[in-house]
Amino acid sequence: MIEDRLVGIKSREIYEVPGAITLITAHRDLEDLTLEKELAEFKRVIEGRYAQLVYNGQWFGPLKRAFDRFIDDANRAVNGEVRIRLHKGSAVVVGRRSDDSALYDFDLEAPVLRVGGFDTPYPPAKLEEEYLPDADRILEAVDKVLAY
Repeated sequence: MIEDRLVGIKSREIYEVPGAITLITAHRDLEDLTLEKELAEFKRVIEGRYAQLVYNGQWFGPLKRAFDRFIDDANRAVNGEVRIRLHKGSAVVVGRRSDDSALYDFDLEAPVLRVGGFDTPYPPAKLEEEYLPDADRILEAVDKVLAY
């Protein structure tokens, strides 16, 4: 690749960093599994600017230090294991797991009660108090209409 340097010269550069690419691939996959959507999106927005600051030698600048604090805070929940298959110069995630996964938790779901053939995600006590009498009347009305 031809690259424009900060000091105004052009140079030919070749970057081959298979170890870094493998680690970045694994880390990004864990981020997708553990980070909240808006946080992950903003982190992707600043990654390019962060890389530019480092490339330009502004390692100790105030913006880079602020980015470091943000990234450290954002990555507190990023943990787990990633399995990667390396094949012909590519790193492909084939498995992942994390105790802090943001995947849907079925245990947080409200109880579901089947009323008249429909699943009703409503607390059973409240459902019995408020809706079962109405459900019986509705089902009777539906039966009358269908019998007509």
